[in-house]
Formats: sequence, structure tokens, C-alpha cells
Amino acid sequence: MLENVDLKNIISGIAIVASVLIAVVGWYINSNQNRKHELFKRSMDARIKLLEDYLLFFENALQTKSLNGFNQIQVRFYIYGNKDEIEIVKTIASEIERNKQMTQEIYKKFLELNRLAQNRLRKEIGLDKVDI
Repeated sequence: MLENVDLKNIISGIAIVASVLIAVVGWYINSNQNRKHELFKRSMDARIKLLEDYLLFFENALQTKSLNGFNQIQVRFYIYGNKDEIEIVKTIASEIERNKQMTQEIYKKFLELNRLAQNRLRKEIGLDKVDI
């Protein structure tokens, strides 16, 4: 009879340890997934803000023929942009450095960057691709 009680206690102890272990592992996995999701949301917010600011800059550059403010946009593309976006921004920056004003080449690169950034952002937030 004593052996039966000890066996029940051992089984109960193992069940408690297993339950605690499962809870801890579940908490750890959930914590990592929440962290990844939060980082994704923050990066998405930063990309949305970058695109909005870039579009405002571009619209202003067309109206005023001034490229003031491009440096801030350039730095933010270096931080939040994808590789191909960064390459376009580098090309625009070198053209601006060379010409100091809006040229046809700079305008074409701005339009290319507009299309690329808009389509990518629409895809990231789950909207259909559109031609604007």
C-alpha cells in the first residue's frame, strides 16, 4: 500500500513539473512572437512615414524646383529602405551633387523611386498594386 502512494506522488510530481515546463516554454515562444510582431509594426510605421515624407518632398520639389530637404529623406532611405531603393537614392544624390538642381535624369529617378516605394508599401500593407 505504501508503494502505491509513493508511485502516485511521483507521478503527480512529474505531471506538475511537465505542466510548469510547458507553461514556461509557451510563455517564451509567445514573448518572442510578440517581440517580432512589435518590431514589424514599428518598421512598417517607419516605412509608411518615410514614404509620406518622400512624396511630400517630391511634390514640393516639383512646385518650387528646390531640392532642399533631400538629405533628410536620403538618410531615412538609408535606414529604412530596401537595397534597390537605396541604389536609386544614391544615384539621385550623386546627380544632385553634380548638377545642384532638378534635371530630367533626377526627375526620372524620382519617378522610379515613387513607383517602387508605393508598390512595395501597398504590398506590405495588403493592398492591390495600382498604376498611378
